[in-house]
Amino acid sequence: MSTVSDVVSSGVGFALPILVAASGELVSERAGVLNLSLEGMMLTGAFASILGSVATGSPVLGLVAGVVAGLVFGLLQAVLSIRLCADQIVVGIACNALALGGTTYAARLLLSDGKGQGAPGFSAIDIPVLHRIPVLGPALFSQTALGYVCIAVVATLAVALSRRTRAGLVIDAVGEDAVSADWTGLPVRRVRYLCVLVAAGTAGLAGSHLALSEVRSFSDNMTAGIGYLAVVAVIAGRWRALG
Repeated sequence: MSTVSDVVSSGVGFALPILVAASGELVSERAGVLNLSLEGMMLTGAFASILGSVATGSPVLGLVAGVVAGLVFGLLQAVLSIRLCADQIVVGIACNALALGGTTYAARLLLSDGKGQGAPGFSAIDIPVLHRIPVLGPALFSQTALGYVCIAVVATLAVALSRRTRAGLVIDAVGEDAVSADWTGLPVRRVRYLCVLVAAGTAGLAGSHLALSEVRSFSDNMTAGIGYLAVVAVIAGRWRALG
Protein backbone atom coordinates (compact mmCIF):
# COMPACT_ATOMS: atom_id res chain seq x y z
CA MET A 1 0.00 0.00 0.00
CA SER A 2 2.85 2.38 0.80
CA THR A 3 4.30 1.86 -2.68
CA VAL A 4 0.98 2.74 -4.32
CA SER A 5 0.64 5.76 -2.05
CA ASP A 6 4.15 6.92 -2.98
CA VAL A 7 3.36 6.59 -6.68
CA VAL A 8 0.13 8.58 -6.31
CA SER A 9 1.89 11.25 -4.25
CA SER A 10 4.62 11.58 -6.88
CA GLY A 11 2.00 11.82 -9.61
CA VAL A 12 0.13 14.59 -7.80
CA GLY A 13 3.40 16.42 -7.15
CA PHE A 14 4.22 16.31 -10.86
CA ALA A 15 0.70 17.17 -12.00
CA LEU A 16 0.11 20.15 -9.72
CA PRO A 17 2.50 22.57 -11.53
CA ILE A 18 0.91 21.54 -14.84
CA LEU A 19 -2.57 22.12 -13.45
CA VAL A 20 -1.69 25.55 -12.05
CA ALA A 21 -0.02 26.69 -15.26
CA ALA A 22 -2.86 25.29 -17.37
CA SER A 23 -5.44 27.20 -15.30
CA GLY A 24 -3.71 30.48 -16.09
CA GLU A 25 -3.18 29.52 -19.72
CA LEU A 26 -6.90 28.82 -19.99
CA VAL A 27 -7.63 32.41 -18.95
CA SER A 28 -5.27 33.75 -21.61
CA GLU A 29 -6.54 31.53 -24.42
CA ARG A 30 -10.20 32.17 -23.59
CA ALA A 31 -9.37 35.87 -24.05
CA GLY A 32 -7.90 35.15 -27.48
CA VAL A 33 -4.16 35.13 -26.72
CA LEU A 34 -2.16 31.94 -27.29
CA ASN A 35 0.55 32.04 -24.66
CA LEU A 36 3.18 29.56 -25.83
CA SER A 37 5.80 31.27 -23.65
CA LEU A 38 4.32 29.50 -20.62
CA GLU A 39 7.39 27.25 -20.50
CA GLY A 40 9.70 30.26 -20.33
CA MET A 41 7.58 31.91 -17.64
CA MET A 42 7.71 28.77 -15.50
CA LEU A 43 11.46 28.41 -15.95
CA THR A 44 12.05 32.06 -15.11
CA GLY A 45 9.80 31.78 -12.07
CA ALA A 46 11.66 28.67 -10.88
CA PHE A 47 15.04 30.39 -11.23
CA ALA A 48 13.92 33.62 -9.56
CA SER A 49 12.31 31.74 -6.66
CA ILE A 50 15.49 29.80 -5.89
CA LEU A 51 17.62 32.92 -6.27
CA GLY A 52 15.31 34.87 -3.97
CA SER A 53 15.17 32.05 -1.44
CA VAL A 54 18.96 31.67 -1.36
CA ALA A 55 19.56 35.43 -1.19
CA THR A 56 17.07 36.12 1.61
CA GLY A 57 16.86 32.77 3.37
CA SER A 58 13.07 32.97 3.10
CA PRO A 59 11.06 30.69 0.80
CA VAL A 60 8.14 33.15 1.02
CA LEU A 61 10.26 35.93 -0.46
CA GLY A 62 11.55 33.42 -2.98
CA LEU A 63 7.93 32.73 -3.97
CA VAL A 64 7.28 36.45 -4.37
CA ALA A 65 10.37 36.75 -6.57
CA GLY A 66 9.22 33.83 -8.72
CA VAL A 67 5.74 35.24 -9.28
CA VAL A 68 7.09 38.73 -10.02
CA ALA A 69 9.56 37.27 -12.52
CA GLY A 70 6.71 35.47 -14.25
CA LEU A 71 4.69 38.70 -14.39
CA VAL A 72 7.61 40.63 -15.92
CA PHE A 73 8.00 37.95 -18.56
CA GLY A 74 4.25 38.03 -19.13
CA LEU A 75 4.35 41.77 -19.70
CA LEU A 76 6.90 41.20 -22.46
CA GLN A 77 4.62 38.59 -24.03
CA ALA A 78 1.61 40.91 -23.76
CA VAL A 79 3.35 43.90 -25.32
CA LEU A 80 4.65 41.87 -28.25
CA SER A 81 1.42 39.94 -28.86
CA ILE A 82 -1.23 42.55 -28.06
CA ARG A 83 0.36 45.96 -28.47
CA LEU A 84 2.65 45.17 -31.42
CA CYS A 85 0.39 42.43 -32.88
CA ALA A 86 3.33 40.08 -33.44
CA ASP A 87 2.65 36.48 -34.36
CA GLN A 88 1.79 34.74 -31.09
CA ILE A 89 3.51 31.47 -31.97
CA VAL A 90 6.74 33.21 -32.97
CA VAL A 91 6.62 35.33 -29.81
CA GLY A 92 6.14 32.24 -27.66
CA ILE A 93 9.06 30.36 -29.21
CA ALA A 94 11.32 33.42 -28.97
CA CYS A 95 10.41 34.06 -25.33
CA ASN A 96 11.06 30.44 -24.41
CA ALA A 97 14.47 30.55 -26.06
CA LEU A 98 15.24 33.79 -24.22
CA ALA A 99 14.20 32.27 -20.90
CA LEU A 100 16.25 29.12 -21.43
CA GLY A 101 19.39 30.99 -22.40
CA GLY A 102 18.92 33.72 -19.81
CA THR A 103 18.32 31.42 -16.85
CA THR A 104 21.16 29.09 -17.85
CA TYR A 105 23.62 31.98 -18.02
CA ALA A 106 22.31 33.64 -14.87
CA ALA A 107 22.42 30.37 -12.91
CA ARG A 108 26.07 29.84 -13.78
CA LEU A 109 26.78 33.43 -12.84
CA LEU A 110 24.75 33.69 -9.62
CA LEU A 111 24.17 30.12 -8.41
CA SER A 112 27.57 28.57 -9.08
CA ASP A 113 29.40 26.26 -6.64
CA GLY A 114 26.16 24.58 -5.60
CA LYS A 115 24.55 27.73 -4.16
CA GLY A 116 21.20 26.76 -5.64
CA GLN A 117 21.22 23.26 -4.16
CA GLY A 118 19.25 22.68 -0.98
CA ALA A 119 17.70 26.15 -1.02
CA PRO A 120 15.23 27.04 1.77
CA GLY A 121 11.86 25.68 0.70
CA PHE A 122 8.41 24.76 1.94
CA SER A 123 7.84 21.69 4.13
CA ALA A 124 4.81 19.41 4.02
CA ILE A 125 1.88 20.22 6.30
CA ASP A 126 -0.35 17.31 7.27
CA ILE A 127 -4.07 18.04 7.62
CA PRO A 128 -5.24 16.13 10.72
CA VAL A 129 -7.16 12.90 10.06
CA LEU A 130 -7.47 13.54 6.30
CA HIS A 131 -3.81 12.83 5.57
CA ARG A 132 -4.30 9.30 6.96
CA ILE A 133 -6.81 8.33 4.28
CA PRO A 134 -5.29 5.36 2.40
CA VAL A 135 -3.59 6.15 -0.92
CA LEU A 136 -5.15 9.58 -1.56
CA GLY A 137 -4.58 11.05 1.90
CA PRO A 138 -0.81 11.62 1.68
CA ALA A 139 -1.10 12.88 -1.90
CA LEU A 140 -3.87 15.44 -1.31
CA PHE A 141 -3.67 16.34 2.36
CA SER A 142 0.06 16.29 3.03
CA GLN A 143 1.06 19.14 0.74
CA THR A 144 3.32 22.09 1.43
CA ALA A 145 1.77 25.48 2.21
CA LEU A 146 2.60 26.48 -1.36
CA GLY A 147 0.88 23.36 -2.65
CA TYR A 148 -2.33 24.32 -0.86
CA VAL A 149 -2.03 27.83 -2.32
CA CYS A 150 -1.73 26.32 -5.79
CA ILE A 151 -4.85 24.22 -5.24
CA ALA A 152 -6.75 27.31 -4.06
CA VAL A 153 -5.63 29.26 -7.14
CA VAL A 154 -6.81 26.50 -9.48
CA ALA A 155 -10.21 26.34 -7.76
CA THR A 156 -10.59 30.13 -7.84
CA LEU A 157 -9.81 30.37 -11.56
CA ALA A 158 -12.17 27.49 -12.33
CA VAL A 159 -15.01 29.38 -10.64
CA ALA A 160 -14.03 32.72 -12.21
CA LEU A 161 -14.08 31.23 -15.71
CA SER A 162 -17.61 29.93 -15.32
CA ARG A 163 -20.08 31.34 -17.81
CA ARG A 164 -22.25 32.24 -14.82
CA THR A 165 -19.80 34.92 -13.66
CA ARG A 166 -19.36 38.36 -15.17
CA ALA A 167 -15.61 37.84 -15.48
CA GLY A 168 -16.11 34.61 -17.40
CA LEU A 169 -18.60 36.21 -19.78
CA VAL A 170 -16.35 39.22 -20.43
CA ILE A 171 -13.33 37.02 -21.14
CA ASP A 172 -15.33 34.82 -23.51
CA ALA A 173 -16.75 37.85 -25.32
CA VAL A 174 -13.31 39.34 -25.85
CA GLY A 175 -11.86 36.04 -27.02
CA GLU A 176 -14.66 34.98 -29.36
CA ASP A 177 -15.34 38.30 -31.12
CA ALA A 178 -13.05 41.17 -30.17
CA VAL A 179 -14.62 43.60 -32.64
CA SER A 180 -18.15 43.12 -31.32
CA ALA A 181 -16.87 43.27 -27.74
CA ASP A 182 -15.18 46.57 -28.53
CA TRP A 183 -18.39 47.96 -30.03
CA THR A 184 -20.25 47.14 -26.82
CA GLY A 185 -17.72 49.16 -24.84
CA LEU A 186 -15.60 46.38 -23.39
CA PRO A 187 -11.90 47.33 -22.99
CA VAL A 188 -10.61 44.50 -25.18
CA ARG A 189 -6.91 45.32 -25.00
CA ARG A 190 -7.02 45.87 -21.24
CA VAL A 191 -8.83 42.57 -20.66
CA ARG A 192 -6.30 40.70 -22.78
CA TYR A 193 -3.37 42.33 -20.97
CA LEU A 194 -4.87 41.30 -17.64
CA CYS A 195 -5.52 37.74 -18.81
CA VAL A 196 -1.96 37.30 -20.08
CA LEU A 197 -0.65 38.61 -16.75
CA VAL A 198 -2.87 36.12 -14.90
CA ALA A 199 -1.33 33.35 -17.01
CA ALA A 200 2.14 34.71 -16.31
CA GLY A 201 1.54 34.95 -12.58
CA THR A 202 0.24 31.39 -12.36
CA ALA A 203 3.17 30.17 -14.47
CA GLY A 204 5.56 31.88 -12.07
CA LEU A 205 3.67 30.27 -9.19
CA ALA A 206 3.90 26.85 -10.84
CA GLY A 207 7.62 27.24 -11.44
CA SER A 208 8.12 28.37 -7.86
CA HIS A 209 6.19 25.36 -6.57
CA LEU A 210 8.34 23.04 -8.64
CA ALA A 211 11.54 24.65 -7.36
CA LEU A 212 10.68 25.37 -3.73
CA SER A 213 8.38 22.47 -2.85
CA GLU A 214 9.40 19.58 -5.08
CA VAL A 215 13.10 19.99 -5.89
CA ARG A 216 14.47 22.82 -3.70
CA SER A 217 17.13 23.60 -6.28
CA PHE A 218 17.54 24.96 -9.79
CA SER A 219 19.05 23.23 -12.78
CA ASP A 220 19.25 24.14 -16.45
CA ASN A 221 15.92 23.63 -18.24
CA MET A 222 14.43 22.10 -15.09
CA THR A 223 10.84 22.57 -16.30
CA ALA A 224 11.64 20.18 -19.17
CA GLY A 225 8.52 20.90 -21.23
CA ILE A 226 5.99 21.17 -18.40
CA GLY A 227 4.79 24.50 -19.81
CA TYR A 228 4.07 22.88 -23.17
CA LEU A 229 2.17 20.09 -21.40
CA ALA A 230 0.02 22.76 -19.75
CA VAL A 231 -0.83 24.23 -23.16
CA VAL A 232 -1.69 20.75 -24.44
CA ALA A 233 -3.89 20.17 -21.39
CA VAL A 234 -5.87 23.33 -22.16
CA ILE A 235 -6.40 22.31 -25.78
CA ALA A 236 -7.24 18.70 -24.86
CA GLY A 237 -9.75 20.02 -22.33
CA ARG A 238 -11.44 22.02 -25.10
CA TRP A 239 -10.77 25.32 -23.33
CA ARG A 240 -13.02 24.44 -20.40
CA ALA A 241 -12.02 24.50 -16.75
CA LEU A 242 -13.55 21.08 -16.10
CA GLY A 243 -12.84 19.56 -19.50
